[in-house]
Amino acid sequence: MPSVHGCLTPDVVHPARLAYKAGAMDTEVEAERSALARSILVTAPRDFVTSESRARLLQLLVTGVTLYPADSSGSVVESGIRFRKEGTLGELHETLS
Repeated sequence: MPSVHGCLTPDVVHPARLAYKAGAMDTEVEAERSALARSILVTAPRDFVTSESRARLLQLLVTGVTLYPADSSGSVVESGIRFRKEGTLGELHETLS
């Protein structure tokens, strides 16, 4: 720590630098959560996923996978672009958990 007149003073960090560091940490944590979720589900972006909900099929081209931890459990969420009924890639985005 730098000293001023023999007294110890804390390092002063500019608010913009602090915001940049916080953003970088958030990005790093999200990347780690995504890697863990992909290893659990064994899926990755550009994979195709099919799920059934209310007696109808939902097909996605996966664009992201992440993990949302809780105290004693957690949720893994896949997000992606939904396929249309005729099988072509649509414009709607969906999430599966």
